[in-house]
Amino acid sequence: MRKRITLVVCGLLFLLQFSGAVNVSSIAEYAELADDTEVTFDCRLAVLAQKGMKLFVSDGQRGAVIYGRIEGTFEFGDLLEAGLTAKKTTYDYAPELVQPKAGTLKKANSTVNIKPVRIAMSEVGMDKVYCYTRLIGHFDATSNMLISGSKKVFLYNTFNKEMPSGTGKATVDGILVYYKKKDLMELYVM
Repeated sequence: MRKRITLVVCGLLFLLQFSGAVNVSSIAEYAELADDTEVTFDCRLAVLAQKGMKLFVSDGQRGAVIYGRIEGTFEFGDLLEAGLTAKKTTYDYAPELVQPKAGTLKKANSTVNIKPVRIAMSEVGMDKVYCYTRLIGHFDATSNMLISGSKKVFLYNTFNKEMPSGTGKATVDGILVYYKKKDLMELYVM
């Protein structure tokens, strides 16, 4: 009987240990967690863009997307209060935050000036998905591709911003997204 009680108590302690949200202090930290883990951000996140059920955010180093019912309207540069709680999942090989917990997606009373991070086209990869980046390459207007060596990134006008005009060297800012159906990196032009 004593062993049985010990097992039950240990089982309850195990459940208590893993119930509730895991606190993280960066997007990189959250991206490493297992799917279906509920996370709470101890840091503020800056809004990059909002489109329908997607809210693109950054912690200054990496980017993320919050997918689901977004409470409120957000603009580029708005800060979100620490305490955002949502579940981590993987979609098209990239981590996403889904099902934001009601009342935790709160706009702070301040904004921030966000600058894109310049990365070489050769550095474009899955670890840069949802990052606000500045890419430089040769723009092919017929295919909407930014090209540098063997690396190609499709430019997509998700936010109705000015696209490069004509073929030639171009510098373009935007949010990197992986499009699984075409095994292609896209840049949502900002």
